[in-house]
Parts: sequence; structure tokens; C-alpha cells
Amino acid sequence: MNKIRHIIAVRFLCFESNLGDKVLSKEYSHMGLHLMSNYLVPTLENQTNKNFEVVILVHPKLNLGAYKKKIISIGGTLNLDVVRFNKFDEYIKDAANTAENLIITRIDYDDLVWDGAVADAQKRIGLAPLYIYGYNRGYAWKEDDDKIMAFYQEYKKRGHMSIFQSAIIQTNDPDVVGIHPYKWNHTKPMESHHVQAISKDKVKYEPNYT
Repeated sequence: MNKIRHIIAVRFLCFESNLGDKVLSKEYSHMGLHLMSNYLVPTLENQTNKNFEVVILVHPKLNLGAYKKKIISIGGTLNLDVVRFNKFDEYIKDAANTAENLIITRIDYDDLVWDGAVADAQKRIGLAPLYIYGYNRGYAWKEDDDKIMAFYQEYKKRGHMSIFQSAIIQTNDPDVVGIHPYKWNHTKPMESHHVQAISKDKVKYEPNYT
């Protein structure tokens, strides 16, 4: 069994509720692939700590075979897999059997983080059965005005947690296995009923704005 397994999970065209079926269009998916290729892939390839894998979570209605080929083709040197979003809970529970500490990190396909983001998250293993951590050094693409935003400034102002947020789990505790960043509100993880169902002494939360 490994000491650490770090999964970076990226939603691709999932839960864009304001767009409806537009997310399934060829035009919108091509834009998503372009952003992933130019933002997400380089920012993860540049990480100083390479001990992680990337799972792209695709919309349940997308053609998995076709998009898996397209996504892997732009994935560069990343250790990358493609999974339907509705199968991710099962994927995480299986992963928990492979390591003493499981880190599941959420980032969007149009975001960038500094090259120490992965290393920073992994420094926090062992601090609690469930350690919820937000890393805020990076940038996000704003679709409404097509600009890059420093999210560690903007998100602190809004009270958001982070765009690069992690659930750092000790897998020997069954109460926390299965928790991941898509189980909570993007901005208020401690208000999630999934998190609140866990004993408070097992959970620590750190939104790092430094």
C-alpha cells in the first residue's frame, strides 16, 4: 500500500446548469478542450511534485470513448484517466484501498495554480482524519469578460474557499472515506451535510489565503 495517493479531479462540462444542453454541443466542448490544453495541462505539468494523477470527470451524457481519446491526446505528460462524473464516488472508494492517505483535489479545466500547489497540499497529510484545505495561489479564466483573474485576491474578498481545494483523508477511518471536494459547496465546505455527518474532532478546515 502506498503512503500517499493524490488524485486531481477535474469536471469537464459538468453541472453547467445555466447552459443546459449547450454543454453537450460540439462548439462548447471544443472550447473546453482548448482551455484545458492551454491552462490546466501546463499548470499541472509544471508542478514541482509529480506524485499525482489526474482524473477528468465528464458529463454522463458525453460519448466517453470519443472524449477520452481527445482528452488524453492533449494531456501531455500527465498520468491521466477519464471517468463519468456519476461513477466518481465508486472510483474514490476503490482508490482508498490503495494508500494510507488519499488526497482528492478539485480544480477546473480553465484554471492555473502556482507550481507548488501539489507539494503544499501533500505537506498536510496526517493532520486530521479529514483535512479540508484550500490553496489560493493561482489564476482563473473569467468567461464573462475573457480575462485572467488572480483568484487568491478575488476569492478572499468573496469568502470563497479556493479553486484548488483538497480533501486530505486518512483511509483507515471509514467515517471519512468517500468524502471529496465535489461533496460540498464550492465556497462553504463545513456547511455540507456530508461533512457535518462526521464527528467534529475528525475534521479540520484551512482556507489558505497567504
